[in-house]
Amino acid sequence: MKNIRRVVISLLILAMLVIIFYIATSTITKYTGYSISEKTDKTQEFKSCLNEKNIVVYVNTNDVSKTLKDLKTTDYLEGIKIFNCNEDNEFCNKNKIVGPFPVWEVNNNRVYSDISLEELQTLSECKL
Repeated sequence: MKNIRRVVISLLILAMLVIIFYIATSTITKYTGYSISEKTDKTQEFKSCLNEKNIVVYVNTNDVSKTLKDLKTTDYLEGIKIFNCNEDNEFCNKNKIVGPFPVWEVNNNRVYSDISLEELQTLSECKL
């Protein structure tokens, strides 16, 4: 009789642990899992939209990677054309692209400074 009682108690404890684990993982997934995937989807849609707009960022530097990391929108540069006027100064002069750098060209508008994510959304008409 004692062995049956121990087995039943062990099974009840195991069932309680499984239920607690299920509730805990369900709660964690609810607050982290879904929001991360939705944000990733929106981020990818935003990057695709930016890519379709043919946006160009003109910089004038010896270290392009450092300059791009310093931009406010560095996480969203995938698909945006980057042109270094330091390497082809003649092209920039001919097209009247002069400092201060960076120069953003979005929807035929030029902005002669770094722009925020909000400004990029407004100028490009792409929403995040």
